[in-house]
Amino acid sequence: MEPSTQSHEAAPVDDRRHLADESDDCVQMSKESIELMIQPAPRSHTSAQIVATSANTNLADLKGIPEAIFPLPLELLSQIVRIHVLEHKGSIWVPMHVCRAFRSATLLNSKLWNSLSIPTESQSYHRVATTMTMCATEDQLACALSYSQSSTFDLEIHPSPALFTKLLPLFNANKPGAQIRSLYAHRLKQIPEDLYDQWDLSSLEILDTQDPVLVKRAWQDSKVIHTLRTDMSIFLQLEIMGSQSTICELGLDGDDSMPTFPPILDAFESLTTLRITCWYFIPPKIHLPRLRSLTLSGVAPFWPFECPILEYLSLSSPKPPDDNEIIHLPSVKEIHFIDIGWLLHFDLPAVEIVTLVEHNRTEAELVLDMIFPTSVNSQGLMPPLNPLVVDFRLLSIDMDPLILLLRRLNRCVKLVIGPNAIDHSFLDVLCPLWDEEAELEAAELRNNIPLPTLEHLCIDFWHIIDNLTWELADRESAEAELRATFTEACLDFLERRKKYGCPLKRLEITFSSNDLDDGWFTLV
Repeated sequence: MEPSTQSHEAAPVDDRRHLADESDDCVQMSKESIELMIQPAPRSHTSAQIVATSANTNLADLKGIPEAIFPLPLELLSQIVRIHVLEHKGSIWVPMHVCRAFRSATLLNSKLWNSLSIPTESQSYHRVATTMTMCATEDQLACALSYSQSSTFDLEIHPSPALFTKLLPLFNANKPGAQIRSLYAHRLKQIPEDLYDQWDLSSLEILDTQDPVLVKRAWQDSKVIHTLRTDMSIFLQLEIMGSQSTICELGLDGDDSMPTFPPILDAFESLTTLRITCWYFIPPKIHLPRLRSLTLSGVAPFWPFECPILEYLSLSSPKPPDDNEIIHLPSVKEIHFIDIGWLLHFDLPAVEIVTLVEHNRTEAELVLDMIFPTSVNSQGLMPPLNPLVVDFRLLSIDMDPLILLLRRLNRCVKLVIGPNAIDHSFLDVLCPLWDEEAELEAAELRNNIPLPTLEHLCIDFWHIIDNLTWELADRESAEAELRATFTEACLDFLERRKKYGCPLKRLEITFSSNDLDDGWFTLV
């Protein structure tokens, strides 16, 4: 199929015909970006208004503010489109069908048309959040290629019936000798060589694929590649030359086919990010002096790396060892542990962000009791953990002990919550009800309010819905009623925090279910 040669002022007929359905079903452009440009958002809403102004806004709602949109300069509309695509991960095809002004602003963002994603068949029906331009059909791809003004592309390709037979040949026909800057093809183990042999990989910076031939060629051709994600077996077959000096990020997947892992990583002195997701034994020790982010899943022994400036640590490995070894990591600022028992093996004096997952309620309570600060440490042996940001949305723990534990955090500014068995009464405990007649009691409560430094509270509504309404026959109405009740409780909670002199800057509710659209809204 020949690409459209029409100017940017007129949409190709194929573009209009194919994308007509999207204007009805997929056009859910966020109105919040536009409102922020026009007027300040109100600080208080009723629950009905909050739901009505949530992020999933239909195109029809935008027609109420055309007078405010049209006078805006094209450059400002262009920035709104960039926010919609790059920050909200919205479809670039949406603003193309809002009006001529938005269409022109979208075409002005020429770089967005050089970042293309060819989705799977299911992804084309249920759009996934992405910052790339999704091209599920020949028409969409031809349109995107006709709008692009450069021969340098970022490509993301997924398995689909038309990928090898129609879409990639169409790309090559329209952009012969295209220069590929980044290529994401993680789920493809073998790509026909004739589909990429014309591509210029000399400037390739990012490669994510399980195709051994493609990895070998990119490794040889590109002198600027800095990110490689592939299978462990493919990586171990590469000839280590000068290319490793540019590698900053390395992601390796695999299985238990190889019991040991050679200390090849010592050659990658510039490595700053390492992710290993496979079951291997790694001989101690591998020295990575510049490593700042480390993700280990299924790697043994316990700690084979020397990384003195590590800042991010994620562990979803086998159960922690039984020994009492405590490893000092003075620079780590963020941790993500699947097994909460790992906390007992680290001294993390600089940690600021903590994400914990634990399905054993008893173990979660015991470990947090040992780790969270108290006037007198519970055990006297473990270094206390007093983070700024706490994410407990996947932590199984009862509400009463959770409140007692949270009281011991004296510098937490953000809390993400959504454990099992929580309901809106959690807010009444987190900030007690205000008693106008008991001023002395109120003053005492103000000094002892849980999390006095809290500024941002995020409640994972999906977990609450999932735990409270899954057995009800009329699930949709039950969810709607629960949301309304919870919203009112949140508004009361915000007012009480203000009265106690501990106001929140942001209270965010996220929700998702099988019956209702994914979404979120903010009360502050």
